Amino acid sequence: MLQEIGPAGQRQHQRYRVENTAFATLYRDQEIVLGIILNISRHGLAFKYIPQDNEHELEDRINSELKVDIFTQDSKVVLKSLPCKLIYKKPQPRENRMCQLQMNKCAIQFQALNQEQSDKLIKLLELNGYPGI
Repeated sequence: MLQEIGPAGQRQHQRYRVENTAFATLYRDQEIVLGIILNISRHGLAFKYIPQDNEHELEDRINSELKVDIFTQDSKVVLKSLPCKLIYKKPQPRENRMCQLQMNKCAIQFQALNQEQSDKLIKLLELNGYPGI
């Protein structure tokens, strides 16, 4: 189920919170990061992840072309090799003071999706409660 996140504000396109667990794997030649999707639209997404030793590789990729795979926990929708661009990466505030685990958040923008990729993305949004987005 998707939940609408308030007015778009500075965003050009409305984003929706994913309530059923969905994941994103961001990579170029190999996997860079795997994270949990926080929100998604037809034009991009944001996700949180645990920083790894290769974090510097992600820093070097801002505004460069990457690929992202998107999959749901139940594997009903799997989108592979979506072209994208990393917009930003930043530390995520800790959800609770007892948690010592630092998470990061990053946002990506989809780039030139083909018809099949676009259709599958719309299917992901429709399956989660908002047909015709």
